[in-house]
Parts: sequence; structure tokens; C-alpha cells
Amino acid sequence: MNNPSYWYLLAYDIRCKRRLQRTHKFLRTQAYALQESVFAWYGNAGELDRLQTKLMMLIDPRKDDVRGYRLQHHGTIRLWGNSPFIDGIFDNGYPPYVHIRGELAV
Repeated sequence: MNNPSYWYLLAYDIRCKRRLQRTHKFLRTQAYALQESVFAWYGNAGELDRLQTKLMMLIDPRKDDVRGYRLQHHGTIRLWGNSPFIDGIFDNGYPPYVHIRGELAV
């Protein structure tokens, strides 16, 4: 049985500081932090269900907002400015990305 894995872009808006800290701490163990409330996560449908179950226990679904956007197959994250990844360190686990370091020609 084929159960493919995909990259997801996860973002959240949490209203309570305590829930925010717990959600952020949890996601730092599960995904790559791209910004304070934006993460890149990789997994299959079963892993996504488990992630969703855990997130639903951490947030208040009446007040908080967590979203996951599946990236296209072979999709690439484009980074402008400061990168969340360490330069010179190659990690097969990083999501595919392109980092624009200088100014773009207009």
C-alpha cells in the first residue's frame, strides 16, 4: 500500500500566550521553523492525522487558527532575506528551498 509523504507549510495564530508557547514548542520538535509562527513539516496521511490530533489538544479551536498548506510535489520554498537554515550545512531533511541573498534586479 502506497502512503506518500508530502511537505506542508504550517502557520498558526494562537490567542493565548500559554497555548502559543505550547504549540510552538511542540512544532519545533516536529517540523522546521521558518519564522516564529510558520513551519515546514513532512509526513504522510497517518502522520498528518496524528499531528492534527495533537495540535487540537494544544489549541482552543474556537479562538485559535492553525493551517496546513500542502506544497506541490517537488515544490520549493523561496526565501528572501535572512534564512532559517544554517549556511554551509547540508541536511537532507530540509524542505526544498531557494535562498535569495542579495537584491533582485528589477
